[in-house]
Amino acid sequence: MGTGIALSQICDYFHVDLELVMDFADFGLYPTLVSDGQVGVAAQSLERLGKIISLHKALGINKEGIEVVLALRERVSELQLEIERLQNEVAGLKQNWGSEDPEALERLGLLIEIDPFA
Repeated sequence: MGTGIALSQICDYFHVDLELVMDFADFGLYPTLVSDGQVGVAAQSLERLGKIISLHKALGINKEGIEVVLALRERVSELQLEIERLQNEVAGLKQNWGSEDPEALERLGLLIEIDPFA
């Protein structure tokens, strides 16, 4: 398979049935490729497929649950990036205002408390 990895090879590697992996693809959890009459997965989707198989094998999660878990993981990653961006912005504001004093920054409205669990 020229641009991807055949699903049969992936199934051998992960010790799972082809029907299961195809069921995940049919459900839309990852895209497949067809090349030379073989169904496969693009290299950039291989990590996602590995996570899908791992969630199913290790935790017994069904395809609907896997979809939710992957969406939540993606959202958490997005939020972590946003927190990092905001922290960098606050650090830049602190530097521009020349103050590390939390009370002074709070009076200026530049101190933001971020509770990641709120």
